[in-house]
Amino acid sequence: MSRGLHILLAGSILLTSSCSGQSGPESRRQGGLEAGKVIPEVKCASDPSCTYALYLPAGYREGDSAMVVIAFDPSARGILPVTRYQSLAGKYGFVLMGSNDSRNGQQMDAVGRIGEALVSEAKSRFRATPDKIILTGFSGGARVASIIGLFGEPVKGVIGCGAGFPETEQQPQFIFDYFVIAGESDPNLSEVIFQDKALTEAGWKHQLMVIPGGHQWPPAAEMEKAVLWMRGELPPLPRPAVPLEEYYEIGKEAEQQSLLMTKFLLGDTLWMKKEVQKLRARAAHPKTRNDSLIAERLIAFLGIMSWSKSTGQLNQGLLDQAYRSLVIYRIVEPENPAVDSLFNVYYQQRKR
Repeated sequence: MSRGLHILLAGSILLTSSCSGQSGPESRRQGGLEAGKVIPEVKCASDPSCTYALYLPAGYREGDSAMVVIAFDPSARGILPVTRYQSLAGKYGFVLMGSNDSRNGQQMDAVGRIGEALVSEAKSRFRATPDKIILTGFSGGARVASIIGLFGEPVKGVIGCGAGFPETEQQPQFIFDYFVIAGESDPNLSEVIFQDKALTEAGWKHQLMVIPGGHQWPPAAEMEKAVLWMRGELPPLPRPAVPLEEYYEIGKEAEQQSLLMTKFLLGDTLWMKKEVQKLRARAAHPKTRNDSLIAERLIAFLGIMSWSKSTGQLNQGLLDQAYRSLVIYRIVEPENPAVDSLFNVYYQQRKR
């Protein structure tokens, strides 16, 4: 495989809902850590400022050389993926770690420090060799997992959920087995489909699995397929008779995304209100199934862009632009509490 593959894919950010940990049916203490139970916070030995949520399978024995899965949530909620996938860790006997520090918007040096601490922890505490370490993440967390795997630490594989590789022209330093999961109504579906084509041409060992649903951590039943693939126990998944970009009409979606982006940057709130109403109608009463999926992806795309742009504009003190972005955000996601929070930030900055 050519190591000269350039990764040129657009980034996106979306936050997910929180979840609390629960105990498993069996538990046993291993070096002060209780197996069979979700532990919300453990400090990394090499860098105690970095912590992670942890699930040790009930059959784990201290000193074992275990397979380790390290998860990255875009909102630094390590307990969310650990709780969500603890049943898989128990079933297949792997250690599951979830970063409590990695979140969207961090600088590369912070991402590198967190990744180094967690991989070091997997090696030292759980005796995992690089061929037994798998990184996974959702949305911005999927990009973090890829960054660490591409440029930070050699690992067995990466399971990316709802996003592809980060936007960069750097050539990868390391290569890994790569499994991507994306929902049919995920706004990043077009990105991972185009990435899948590029990776196929580059000869990279990878698999793309498109599932029902939107932009979220996948259900445990779907994540299990990725785990089995990493273990060499799942054959390549069947593909549609036509290329995925044609099957999901990605070209049509890209044209509409471009128009939405233009109108958004112009701050055309009246046009945007009418267009969102049309998209909602298309999603509810589509002419075809693809028409509904495209409408859902475009609405989600607008939500992501609204959050990203308004947050960035507020951080830069561009208040007039931020206000227009927030008005559009309110149109797209009227019940999202993040809109109220950002409006509060806007009004506080106006008072200064």
